[in-house]
Amino acid sequence: MTKLQPQRVPLECSRFLAAVIALILALELIGVVVMFGLFELGWLDLEALSGDFLAFYTVGQLVQQGEIAQTYYDPWLLSEAYRDTVGKPLLLPWSYPPPFTWLISWTASLPVSLAFGLFVGSTGLLFLVLLYRLGGTWFPAGLIATLPALVVQTRTGQTGFLVAALVAAFCLALLHSQRLRATLSLALLIIKPHLAVGLGLLVLYLKHWRVLIGAFGLAMVLLALSLVLLGPDTWAAFRESARSSGDLLYRGWFPLHRMGSVYASVRSWGGDAAWSLALHIALATVVLAMTVMVWRRQTDLRLRLGSATLISLSLSPYVYDYDLALLAVAVVLLAPHVYQRASAGERWALFALAWISTLWGMLGSLLRGVLIDNPVGPLSISEMETLVRSGSSWAPLQLPTLSGIALFTLVALTLLILMRPVRRPLPAGV
Repeated sequence: MTKLQPQRVPLECSRFLAAVIALILALELIGVVVMFGLFELGWLDLEALSGDFLAFYTVGQLVQQGEIAQTYYDPWLLSEAYRDTVGKPLLLPWSYPPPFTWLISWTASLPVSLAFGLFVGSTGLLFLVLLYRLGGTWFPAGLIATLPALVVQTRTGQTGFLVAALVAAFCLALLHSQRLRATLSLALLIIKPHLAVGLGLLVLYLKHWRVLIGAFGLAMVLLALSLVLLGPDTWAAFRESARSSGDLLYRGWFPLHRMGSVYASVRSWGGDAAWSLALHIALATVVLAMTVMVWRRQTDLRLRLGSATLISLSLSPYVYDYDLALLAVAVVLLAPHVYQRASAGERWALFALAWISTLWGMLGSLLRGVLIDNPVGPLSISEMETLVRSGSSWAPLQLPTLSGIALFTLVALTLLILMRPVRRPLPAGV
């Protein structure tokens, strides 16, 4: 009988690499805060900074001025306010749900550098703590596989850390049978509901009716509270904004190179909008069917939570590079199961696909910055508005992207691997 040889701890569990990545993120956060501080002193042009958090900051100012409903209705109001702050035009349709709009409004009460540091620093720290609690030994795997997305999120000051932290909190709560915390975490995902679809489907599959009904009810309470604080007209304005944002996405007015969906990838290579959307829906349906097969074959709750988190990134056509921070949550949950079932070559392929998915948007933005000095081309706000209202399909420049195709391949390959029986034990101490 052949004795099993002791296995080395896999690279995915390297604490050294995790520490290096955490240091990189901390240094980048400090660097961006310093850059915002230099801008406030008049020593730096805002062209060097990301527009994402500045859009949040501008929205906060509009909330304090009582103009948020008009901002939902009219994207050009936010675009003009952004231009007044930054000095350059940018098409900025605001389609975040009202609860997040109210949540982010505090930023305008602080200097932009301090607001950025507090928002990204607090949500980033919460993300890392919850990811460590969720992943344990496999915590480094989540950071290694998604480093480019984490860098983008730290640089832009977007919602990636916050959403990933809420998903991690939900998974922890469900793993420990803490139904109330699971309900609260799922309800708070109203800020990005399309990234919680997989989790909602899993709760439905597991027949956790109290969690599902409680989360829906609490989300409605949060929505009602935000409407009281922001004004009753905000709901109708938000619905109109969501409709117009969908139309802008359909016509290619969003930066497709930063998006991680099949729709965005096919569209960026010149695909027809209707056919691109049809292909995206078809492949999303395939992913859903594969996921149900995985859930029927595998009863491990961590595996089910990981696959539910993973497919949430491939169902919606509206997924940005910073949203892929959520992939880290799926990785720490699924890494041990993939390790037990996949070959070394397959694991490296998954790693490569993760980096293509998360790095492409960053590289595209850098290239775009070299090729063009304005994210929407050399157009004034009035020229942009004329083109949009005429029903034109934009593009002074749309860079092709493979991010969405790579992400779909990653999801599909992972689900296929999870259908297999266990082939090897985990290394000792992992």
